[in-house]
Amino acid sequence: MSLLSDPRWSEALAHLPDYLGNHVRVSVTALALGLLVSLPLAIFSRNRPVMRGALLGLCFMGTVFWLRSRAKLATGLLILAVGLGIFTFVPTAWTDRMALLGHFEDDGSATSRIDFWRASLRIAANNPLVGGGFNVTLWPNAVNPLLLGTDIPKYERGKATHSSYFEVLSEHGWVGLVLFLMIGTYSWFNCSWLIRHSRDRPDLAWANLLGRMGQATIVGYSVAGAFQSLAYLDEYWAVLFIFDASRRIVARQIAPPAGAFAMRLRELHPAIGAPAIGRSDQQPGFVKSR
Repeated sequence: MSLLSDPRWSEALAHLPDYLGNHVRVSVTALALGLLVSLPLAIFSRNRPVMRGALLGLCFMGTVFWLRSRAKLATGLLILAVGLGIFTFVPTAWTDRMALLGHFEDDGSATSRIDFWRASLRIAANNPLVGGGFNVTLWPNAVNPLLLGTDIPKYERGKATHSSYFEVLSEHGWVGLVLFLMIGTYSWFNCSWLIRHSRDRPDLAWANLLGRMGQATIVGYSVAGAFQSLAYLDEYWAVLFIFDASRRIVARQIAPPAGAFAMRLRELHPAIGAPAIGRSDQQPGFVKSR
C-alpha cells in the first residue's frame, strides 16, 4: 500500500486546515507589510534586472489579485505603492529595456526567441505525437537536421526555447501541449470550485482565499511562462497539487452525512421506502395460481 493511500494520511490532511486555523495566527496587516517589503527585495536581489516576461507576469497577476481581492481600495493602494517603489529605484537601463516591449523588432533577444519558437514548431511538425524528447533543443545535432530547407538559423549550441508552451511542444508534441494546457485549465476550475463552495462559510475562509489567490498565481505563471522556460517549475506543480488536494478536503467537509439524503427524501415523500401494505395475493385482481 502506498503512503498516500494510507487512511491515516487522509485523516491528517482533513484536519490540517483546522489545525492551521487554531494554532497559526498571522496579522493581516503584518502579512501585507511583509509582502510589501519582500517583493521589491526579491526583485533587487537578482543578479540581473527582471526580464520583460516577468514584468508582464507581475502586471497580469497583480490585476487578477486586485479583481479577486475583497478590499479593493487597500489592495490597489498596495499595488500602486509597490509599483512606484520599483520604478523609483530601478536603473535607467532597465526602464529602457522594458520600453522595447512595444518594439520587439528592434531587439535581438526578442527576434532570436521567435527563431527558437519556429524551431520548436519544426520539431513538433516532424514528431507531432511525442515530440523530440526531453531537452531536445539543447542538442544541436538533433535539431539542425530538422531545420534544413528553412531560413531558421542553425543551432551552434544548445539553447532554451524561452517559452513554457514551446518547450512542452518541442519535447512532447501536440499531445503533450494539449495535456499541459488541460492541467492548467483544470486547476483554474479547481480554484473556481473552491471559491464557489466556500462562499459565506467562515469555517472555509481559508479555501476561499486560496481559490482567489490561486487564480492570480495561475495567471501570473501563464503569462510569464509564455516568454520563459518554466514548464517544469517545481513551485507551479506544487501549488496545482495543493489546489486539487484542497478541493478534495472541502468536498469532504461540505458533504452531507451518510444517510442524510435518504432521510430528507423520505420526509418529502413519505411513500418512498414505506413497507408494502398487505400481501400481493390479497390485492384486488390477483388470482392465485393452482
